[in-house]
Amino acid sequence: MLPTSYKFKASDNDPIDIHLKHKVIVITPNDPKQSTDKLPDNPSKNYLTGVSQNDLNEMIKRQITVVRPDGNTIDASQLITLTRTATLDEVMLMYGKEASNRKQ
Repeated sequence: MLPTSYKFKASDNDPIDIHLKHKVIVITPNDPKQSTDKLPDNPSKNYLTGVSQNDLNEMIKRQITVVRPDGNTIDASQLITLTRTATLDEVMLMYGKEASNRKQ
């Protein structure tokens, strides 16, 4: 059991091991958060910046316009969406690998 208090002496203090466990929250690209949103298990704190829609999702468009010999144009643009998760432990924010919807 963890003591609630301990008075240190000038010498011969008893060793105390304190193991802290981080509270980890995974934020998915389908459920982004704002830095003004409250943490679910700690409403006195807010999410860190970096977990918004734009931080976890990015759309990239490659503009391709085909001009036919007759002068008509065809839009052959390609769109890809990159997504990533964020792992928050109330102190630190880490990102997962980016994934894409690109078809090989």
